[in-house]
Amino acid sequence: MPYISKLLITLQQINPFICDVTREAGIYLFIIFYKEGKLFRTLFNQDCQALKIMFSSLFDIYSSFISTLCYKCHDIGILCNAITYLKDEQILYRLPHSKLIQLPEYSIFNFCVNELVTNISERLVYLSLNLINNLIASFHPSKNDLNYPAIFSNSNVQDLPFKLVLYPPTTNTLTLLSKLHFSLSNELFSQIANTAINACVDSILHAIPQIPSNNELDGKLFALRNLCILRDQIIPFTEVDTSLRKVETKVQELCGEICNYFLKTFCPSGLQVLRDFVFDDKSQNEIKVIQSQIIEELVHNSINSKEDLNILHVYLHQVHLKELLEILKARIVYFAHKLTILFRDQDFEKRFLEAAKPILNY
Repeated sequence: MPYISKLLITLQQINPFICDVTREAGIYLFIIFYKEGKLFRTLFNQDCQALKIMFSSLFDIYSSFISTLCYKCHDIGILCNAITYLKDEQILYRLPHSKLIQLPEYSIFNFCVNELVTNISERLVYLSLNLINNLIASFHPSKNDLNYPAIFSNSNVQDLPFKLVLYPPTTNTLTLLSKLHFSLSNELFSQIANTAINACVDSILHAIPQIPSNNELDGKLFALRNLCILRDQIIPFTEVDTSLRKVETKVQELCGEICNYFLKTFCPSGLQVLRDFVFDDKSQNEIKVIQSQIIEELVHNSINSKEDLNILHVYLHQVHLKELLEILKARIVYFAHKLTILFRDQDFEKRFLEAAKPILNY
């Protein structure tokens, strides 16, 4: 009975005033799926015309409702449910291999089901593209949508979709993909999903400069948080490999920018040296003075590094935080190696990494 119950609920959502058609459709489907057609001919008195009328009415109900839907995730969900029920395993696999296929009424039923699936799929694609345009690509955020990092303390996580604080285009993208995945063909889903993901990435990146913060890191961490969660959620969809690569590329770019920010915070003199230092223009004493300045600066900033790095916990989940910290630590080691080559002093790398221990051990 669960299949029939779901179908009847969907029909009632579509039009609560079609009790007769809903009841007749429910009885008919119940007989097909659970009684193996024993009462089939008794119910309709072998009258194909009655069946045609019933299914035509059912088709009209779906079609008229589909044409009046608004561009909301709720409407997308109803259409997806309708396709799911119409493409149920009972219809696709069990029914064609049963004795009912020999009945003249089966062709009517099969035709109506295929027509409904085609009609709903077309409308679903149209609605999805409109939703992508209105709620993802052209999304206009409010102040509350971009109030980072204060939004984490102001939001009730239990009331949020996915139980996460996310930028609305990210939520809308994930909601849309989760609904469409089992409702559309692989080819159609791939087209819609890639369009949605690309629009979502662009929307997130476009919002970075709009984050009202004096700290440039907030905007980058906001984007990294959303892109990491988006990436993790779409990995199971094999149809979105192209857009997944785009998301991964942007994640790596943001990680690099955030690491550069911390390097600039912890060791600005070292970065300046890498840009401007010319070994042949400096005496050994001048080089030692520069090295000492870099080490002292790093030691001082490393002591307070925990406070600077704690902001990562606010934005990132543990697995994403670990990923970023590994990149940061690798950057620090590489940075020390570059300075060592520049100074032509093997001991400098050891002293630099020793000074950076509070960061490397974070």
